[in-house]
Amino acid sequence: MADIAFTDMAEPAAAPCLAFKPGVAKVKRKNTTVLVSPEDGRSLRISKPAEALIPLLAEGADKPRLREALADRYPTTPRITRQLDRFLTQLRDAGMLETGIAAPTADRFDEKPVAKIALVDVGPAAEAVAGAIRSVPPRLAWLALAALVGGAVLCIGLLAFDARMPHPSDFVFDFHVAGVLTYALIGVPLHEFAHAVACRLIGAEVGKAGIVAHGFTPGPYVETRGVYRIRNRWHRFAVPAAGPATDLVAAGAGAAMVLLAANADGGLAHAGQTLMLTALLFLAFNTNPFMPSDGSHMVEAVLDDEMARKSALRLRGSPLSDRRDVAFYRAYASSHLQGIACLLWFWWF
Repeated sequence: MADIAFTDMAEPAAAPCLAFKPGVAKVKRKNTTVLVSPEDGRSLRISKPAEALIPLLAEGADKPRLREALADRYPTTPRITRQLDRFLTQLRDAGMLETGIAAPTADRFDEKPVAKIALVDVGPAAEAVAGAIRSVPPRLAWLALAALVGGAVLCIGLLAFDARMPHPSDFVFDFHVAGVLTYALIGVPLHEFAHAVACRLIGAEVGKAGIVAHGFTPGPYVETRGVYRIRNRWHRFAVPAAGPATDLVAAGAGAAMVLLAANADGGLAHAGQTLMLTALLFLAFNTNPFMPSDGSHMVEAVLDDEMARKSALRLRGSPLSDRRDVAFYRAYASSHLQGIACLLWFWWF
């Protein structure tokens, strides 16, 4: 599944660019964020808008890109250029900024510019659905969501203890094209649309949906850049979490088809098991911690650190991420791998 387009896929910054000196550390305090110089330990308290520039300055960016990032995330901020200049001067005076260096190339884990084809603006439709949800009492809405997800888990659990539970190899040897088509034509659009609806529910803007190229593989995407304007981390968490929740419901629907099929060898049962296996496969893929995914964005939202994945996947970590955040992310990555390995072991054998 496509990652949500949290950030603009802009062209790499042209050299020369602005970047932090090696060793600059970010320290989170109770009510603020502080940058610490590696040379003399001088500290600089920064504002929330300035904190949004940290990922860009960690990699290197020119002033137009920094200004564009501020304008995109904080459109109502007055005199952006003047405030940006003041912030850069403070960094330079504190010995934290390097200038006139070549723009760094992205490493293997970094997001690279990709080709996108925008197809339709999903904002109005997402707002309509979000408005209908808002009209329902909150407790009733949460109860309906819990029933939907819980019902999916129940169906999968019941099938797991049933003789009709498919083997993972059945995805190849007992493949049914109707199951894959159901997921591709219904599950995938609902996955992306769920991101858009979650965005509107928390008050974030939604852009267009379309097709994005992941290497040689095309996939869907929906623009949800406005989510970073939301301060509540759990609200931001809800946007990427909506995708895996949709995958889980799709897997539950497939399991229900198998359980309700009158003939265990009939087309309905085979289509249901292929649908379930396909949805579970994409659920594992969408929650993987090693690339920009729903799972990585969920953890980054909880940690309130957009650089958590990149910092954790570097051998020595990064001083721009708290060591506890790096440890938490690495624990999540390890648990994800071990969990899938254990599940496949007991399921396969």
